[in-house]
Amino acid sequence: MNPTFYKITVCQIITLFGNAALRFALPLYLLRRTDSAALYGSVTALALVPMLLGTLAGGVLADRCRKQKIMAVLDTVSAIGMAAAAAAMLGVPVTPLVLAALCLLYAVEGLYQPAVQASLPLLLDGAALARGNAVIQLVDTIDELIDTLQAFDRLPLPGGGNLFLYSQAGGPGIYCTDAIARWPQLKMPLVSDDTKARLAATQQPMANICHPEGYADITASASVRNHVDGLQIVLRDENVDAVVFITVVPTFLPQEELARELVKMTETTPQAQEKPVFYCVMAGAYTSPARRIMEQAGLCTFDAPDKAVLAAKNMCNYAAFRRRQKED
Repeated sequence: MNPTFYKITVCQIITLFGNAALRFALPLYLLRRTDSAALYGSVTALALVPMLLGTLAGGVLADRCRKQKIMAVLDTVSAIGMAAAAAAMLGVPVTPLVLAALCLLYAVEGLYQPAVQASLPLLLDGAALARGNAVIQLVDTIDELIDTLQAFDRLPLPGGGNLFLYSQAGGPGIYCTDAIARWPQLKMPLVSDDTKARLAATQQPMANICHPEGYADITASASVRNHVDGLQIVLRDENVDAVVFITVVPTFLPQEELARELVKMTETTPQAQEKPVFYCVMAGAYTSPARRIMEQAGLCTFDAPDKAVLAAKNMCNYAAFRRRQKED
């Protein structure tokens, strides 16, 4: 292969790793400074908007500008932006600073990938182009591969693509709804009126139950019992094949108690053993004690909603493939 291709691959690995590390650390820094799970979720969700816009603009730039220059400029802008954010960290309010830094990082990610993809036909041809594209895709999706392997190791296959979203955090919940909508094999199910009534009875009065259908926001004030009892009710609905469970554990919620109660519910509820639950436990290293308890008991946890959805999508694809094999 062209030596320039290897240089681009190495640059992509370094850029994506540094970008991902900062996107992980900055929201955690915000959470520790503000002690607000709602603010954490809202800032994270808002920061995704520039990535969507950047992806759209990135294709146009890649067609009209030199790809090498685009990648160099984006890396330079990222470095300058993060250096400026670090210098201003002590003298600027933390919320707008973190939001601005995250918006920059997500925008760079959205703009970067189209430039890399558009450069491949200029460097490779024939079979080498196919191999090169596979390498670039692998670099970009290695996290998805690892998360999917973990899910296959720990979870039963879903009976279909009806994926219920059960969230304690509004921002990540909205983001997760968009992630589910990207994949036609995933549907947010219409649960029974009885399930809706029983679910509402176990939650705080301000909880949003099935607006839209297949989605429950139990709010940041949810207790351990609100988390566990509602999830158990959702799993018992016959129209639900799998559940994405999201919680940004606030400081007032005993995270280890929550983890143990979820493990207990899984062990005592047949539906929890037959249907996969993709637990998204956010807030980074702060929630590592809860995730450790859950994973030691065989539950499957993720640190971001999109990772949980991608693992669910891949499992649904494989389950559908298995069903088609049996029919043939």
